[in-house]
Amino acid sequence: MHAALSWLAAGLFAAGARAAEASDPAAPSFYYDLGPESIDVSKYPWTQRENYEVFKKNCQVCHTLARPINAPYVDRRDWGKFIREMHVRKKEWTNSPFAQGEAEVVIRFLVFDARIRKIERRMEFEENARRLRAEFNRLKKEGRARKPVPEDSRSR
Repeated sequence: MHAALSWLAAGLFAAGARAAEASDPAAPSFYYDLGPESIDVSKYPWTQRENYEVFKKNCQVCHTLARPINAPYVDRRDWGKFIREMHVRKKEWTNSPFAQGEAEVVIRFLVFDARIRKIERRMEFEENARRLRAEFNRLKKEGRARKPVPEDSRSR
């Protein structure tokens, strides 16, 4: 009987910990959630600086800007896929979809920025990604990182 109660208590504790983990909005779901949440676009062309503002306005509604800024994606196909999914989710979650043409503006910005920060400065970006993965793995071991829900796994 005592063993059964201990097992039940352990199970309830674990369930409570999982619930707390899932309810902590600051807990990262992906390693790139831990990186910088902004980009210095002061040397980008004026059009891309404007596109950055559209990106920030739309993307920070549902998740931290660190997620797309530090994500490993670089090509238009990948960004297009994620932005289409985010467009649907933003509408479902906030009843405020991207305005006409803004999804394309966001894609253009993400592709341009990826070329600058993730391709041209590849070594720096990869070193930062290694550091973020190590930190994320540490947080997972401590139970301080969320497991992505199926919807989140598509937004990696």
